[in-house]
Amino acid sequence: MATVLEPLRTPVASKHSPKGWEQIEDQEEVSRVLEKIIATTRFDVWHCAEQYELAYPGYEGDRDYYLEKGKNGRVLYLGVGTGRIFGKMAEQNPAAVGLDSSPEMLDLLRRKFSRLTDRQLMLADAVNAPLSANQFDTIVAPYSFLQVVKEEQLAPLLDSVHRWLKPGGRFHTDTFSSFLIPFSKKGLEASIRCIGGETRIAIYVLYDHLRQTMKEMALVSRGQEEKLLEMNLHYYFPHELEKAMRSAGFDSVNVYGGYHGEPFNPSENEVTVFEARKVDRSNGNGQLPHDRAIPS
Repeated sequence: MATVLEPLRTPVASKHSPKGWEQIEDQEEVSRVLEKIIATTRFDVWHCAEQYELAYPGYEGDRDYYLEKGKNGRVLYLGVGTGRIFGKMAEQNPAAVGLDSSPEMLDLLRRKFSRLTDRQLMLADAVNAPLSANQFDTIVAPYSFLQVVKEEQLAPLLDSVHRWLKPGGRFHTDTFSSFLIPFSKKGLEASIRCIGGETRIAIYVLYDHLRQTMKEMALVSRGQEEKLLEMNLHYYFPHELEKAMRSAGFDSVNVYGGYHGEPFNPSENEVTVFEARKVDRSNGNGQLPHDRAIPS
């Protein structure tokens, strides 16, 4: 079994994917890691766009999925980050609008995709974004966006998403699978990988299962420079998010085990994909094809 200092061979897409993760249970090793973390200067992940882009490459298959969902109509993308998906989406659909609350993320995005216009980008908190009702055909929130939102802000955010959608509009989002969290194990989860010759990414996770929260710490090392990025997440089980979406007014919520419509299976799925629809009362048909709820 690899130790915490060995680079894993398989690149991982944290926030939070189980692929390539190790569990550090030896208390001496855990102590050494925590001492290293404490000794390293900490930064809010949202203020470190370049390091974020290195540490968080996305989930396997998510880019193609969201590009397909956002290729037509008026689209709102929540949490565009550095443009990993949105850059291409805005190119194929000029009516797409990207929102993020981090000036640093948007600055890097603009440098990478210089053709984007001011109309396509918005600096705002998704919970309080100044957007009008009934104006989007599609809203997407990729890469566990809802798990970054504070628990008390989840309901207001989903209320806003529902309000911003046109009747019949659809909301697409995903989360990592909470069923793969190592509930019975102690210590730290760890993922370590190397990029090129000098860049090393080490990500560690601490859980609070009573509150269903997790602190993710990404140590990004490039040569002699090290930055520790901190991210606080709230993990949800699928039935909790389905219930929250229905409480916000979505009449139809589909839950899948992947980006190709795979059936939901808690023992196999690494991501959970949600597709919700705002009912169009004009035709009385509020059901998505093959609509299925998951058991509570």
